[in-house]
Amino acid sequence: MLHLELSDIIWALVNFAILVLMLGKFLYKPIMKTLDGRRAGIDQALQAAEDARKEVAGTEERLRAEISASRAEAEAILADARARGDVAREEIITAARAEATQLVQDAKAEIAEEKERAIAELRSQVADLALLATEKLLAGGITAEQQSRLMDRYIKEIGRLQ
Repeated sequence: MLHLELSDIIWALVNFAILVLMLGKFLYKPIMKTLDGRRAGIDQALQAAEDARKEVAGTEERLRAEISASRAEAEAILADARARGDVAREEIITAARAEATQLVQDAKAEIAEEKERAIAELRSQVADLALLATEKLLAGGITAEQQSRLMDRYIKEIGRLQ
């Protein structure tokens, strides 16, 4: 059977104590140091992740603000371009109307000049015809009926030219 003696028990206890001390000194402390290092690394990684999340959130807000500002600026540019376009359109319309008015006035002036020339030419022809008719009358070569036809013809021509 199993027989235990006190000296064996004491030696086993002493060996166990030495083993615990050696394990504590050579194994427990390095393991604890490694675990503490890992814990610190994990804590740093968590803190870095939290900092990165905060930075991303800040960057996202900043980007939203920049996008909003860019949209506002684009809308302002478009409004300015529309206003400039409206002003340019009005200037072009005003210039076109002024040019059209000037063209109409020039055309009326030219028509009036042509009318005056035609009337002057007609008066000249009427005067020439009147002289011719007078010469023929004085020479006795025209009858009253011929004179009446000539006058009717000239009156029709004058009415047609005016």
